[in-house]
Amino acid sequence: MDKFDTNGYAPLLVRIGAPEAFKHRPIFCIPLFHELGHFVDHHYKVSEFSLLLAPPGPPPANLHPAIWREANLNHRMEHFADLFSTCYTGEGSRKSLLAIAPDHGASHTHPATARRVEVIEHFLNGQQDPMVGLFQTTLAVRKLPALSQRFKLPSLAAPFNDVLPYRFSEDAELYGVFPSGWDYLFDQINNRAAPWIDDGVDVHGIERTVNDLVEKSIRNFEVRERWNSVTSN
Repeated sequence: MDKFDTNGYAPLLVRIGAPEAFKHRPIFCIPLFHELGHFVDHHYKVSEFSLLLAPPGPPPANLHPAIWREANLNHRMEHFADLFSTCYTGEGSRKSLLAIAPDHGASHTHPATARRVEVIEHFLNGQQDPMVGLFQTTLAVRKLPALSQRFKLPSLAAPFNDVLPYRFSEDAELYGVFPSGWDYLFDQINNRAAPWIDDGVDVHGIERTVNDLVEKSIRNFEVRERWNSVTSN
């Protein structure tokens, strides 16, 4: 296979592991945006470059400078991945983080969940935050795109209440379906307001149906994109 002529086609493939149980549960795959953020960070060395622009302060007396630098780099990498995910999934990034690591304190590898959530909220609300500002400066110096909102929230209630997939009107809604799907799912779990939720539908049935609708919406979008690509080329 290594001698097969691809005629210059050489896409950069990113392998990200995910639990098999999430294969058909796109709403629960929001953390994969965080993992993709780690790849982007590693590929462009954003966090590493930020250490050159803003070196960490002096280490505590009992900590070796190399260990202190490594911990600072680890924390910045987690913040960047959080912010990358937030660019595409908005509140979904914050909510999934709180679902996975609630009340986790700071460690050598990760900042405290409370601080991670604070940085995400500051970014979403347009508030000043030194970590967000540092990354924006680093990206500008590296001539890379700034961190910015890349999603648009679709209104899923009407089609999903009729057990119909949503038809995306623009690419940004494809990303927005993740946080919107999360909100719709937990609204139905808590309030059971959709007409299709009768006494025989338990929480697992609600979760399965909503994830199926999100997945079908994404697949329909993919089919249309592939069809349009073929017919226009």
